[in-house]
Amino acid sequence: MHLEKVEPGDKEEIKAMCSHIWDGNDYVPEVFDEWVKEEGFYKAISKEKIIGVCKYSRRPGGILWLEGLRIHPDYQGKGYGSDVADLFHRIVINKEHTALRFMTDVTNKKSIHLAEKRDFTTLIELYHLEFQGRGRPVDGVRRETDPEAVRDMVFSSPEYHGYEMLYISNWEAKEFTEELLEEEVKAGNCYCYVMEGELQGVLFINHHQAYGRVSIPFMAGTQDAVDILIRYAIWWSGDKGDGFLLLKTPFQEVKDRAEKAGMELAGFRKVKVFQLENE
Repeated sequence: MHLEKVEPGDKEEIKAMCSHIWDGNDYVPEVFDEWVKEEGFYKAISKEKIIGVCKYSRRPGGILWLEGLRIHPDYQGKGYGSDVADLFHRIVINKEHTALRFMTDVTNKKSIHLAEKRDFTTLIELYHLEFQGRGRPVDGVRRETDPEAVRDMVFSSPEYHGYEMLYISNWEAKEFTEELLEEEVKAGNCYCYVMEGELQGVLFINHHQAYGRVSIPFMAGTQDAVDILIRYAIWWSGDKGDGFLLLKTPFQEVKDRAEKAGMELAGFRKVKVFQLENE
């Protein structure tokens, strides 16, 4: 078995493989056209058949984000996943990088075992909450177009440090830098709750159309503001998005408030972001 770069002509074979993963709801076919243009999309070949795929993406600060490891159902439970991970690790460890990172849910014992075997450490652990449906409109929240209006609240907030200075967008953890803040605000992804002329809270919303979901990558503010912003995100997801909202948070209090608003913990409850620094 060996790894090769995925080619555009592999789409149908990979699509067929993924149709048997996650009850046919795997997102890899939806992002195939985007991924195949990038440098880090690989296929595992055994006897001229594609039996798996894996992907790395370059992120600011020299981070290589690892994702998309899939094994054909006919080859699962036979050690192929570990072999593919080994081959992939040999490739990425020799790429220029400051750290390797990936995210998995806490019940994925195989991924966690492979991570620990390669000396990855846990960077952060997060509750994973979901909401499907529509919510009611919420007053007092507006889109913010000026990065300076939210900069202090974001970077001086306990939430920023509690998130380990990360921006948790869907199933990816990005470095929450000044540059990313400006990009997200200018992209129209930032919302504020203001009361009596004073900023009470800030919310970022990302719409992942290829994945059919909306996520809350970061949120900060007073307790009342957090309640309102969660309800606003629920409404936004149903009105402007796909009606499927994700929130990953390290804070139990935010988890409790999200549950009161109608969000539910996924069956696996938590996810972990693993990191291997390049020393």
